[in-house]
Amino acid sequence: MFNRSKILTFDQLGSTNNYLLDLLQNNKSNVDEGTVVLTPEQNDGRGTGANKWESEANKNLTFSLLLRPVFLAADEQFYLSKMISLALVDVVGKLINAQSQIKIKWPNDIFVGNKKLAGILIENAIAGNSFLYSVVGIGLNVNQESFGWAPNAVSLKMLNGQHFDMNNCLDEILKHIEIWYSHLQSNRALIDKMYLENLYRYNQTCQYKKNDELFEATINGVDEFGRLLMVNSTGVKLCFDFKEIEFIINQD
Repeated sequence: MFNRSKILTFDQLGSTNNYLLDLLQNNKSNVDEGTVVLTPEQNDGRGTGANKWESEANKNLTFSLLLRPVFLAADEQFYLSKMISLALVDVVGKLINAQSQIKIKWPNDIFVGNKKLAGILIENAIAGNSFLYSVVGIGLNVNQESFGWAPNAVSLKMLNGQHFDMNNCLDEILKHIEIWYSHLQSNRALIDKMYLENLYRYNQTCQYKKNDELFEATINGVDEFGRLLMVNSTGVKLCFDFKEIEFIINQD
């Protein structure tokens, strides 16, 4: 699905997701699945909701890719978050050899310990109950060595002291996404299992905040719509949608 002829590289872009979405709007169905938009300098990167993804030029991977998961129903779209997250967990584990510390912070941030290494922004186009396409934006901190704007951010280089080849990192990510994309079509039970096994704070009692109020709870799952399932200290079951709660994270 992925090959070098489908990688569109630009010296600078505002947002790779926005560029790919515009390309789809202008060309409709003529953009091949597996198309990648890549830039070493993204100056208006977007995260979930109103969040921004900031990245030092030429130090990190910032790219978007096009998937056409027409085999998914509209209410199954969280599987895309799961499978992209798992692909990144595999890649990071291979690159820095620290698999036990690499976790998926719900819904799809990649953490090493209590620090954020990568973020994912997925934007789907759906007609009725059918998928048209999915634009998957990925930001992976690779060789940047300081993050004044994000005190809990970390890079591959900061984790092991080595300089990483950006092209090699991209190739590894695309290879592992292709592997997990095939599981998405044939083995979703594996995706469910591995997502929970790699979920940050799964079955741990920790602090969270909702509407400026602190509380303790234990993550015990994610439902079919991607909502976070928890149990609080008094045994009450809780369910949260995206951006409804804040993780209280103590820095390492």
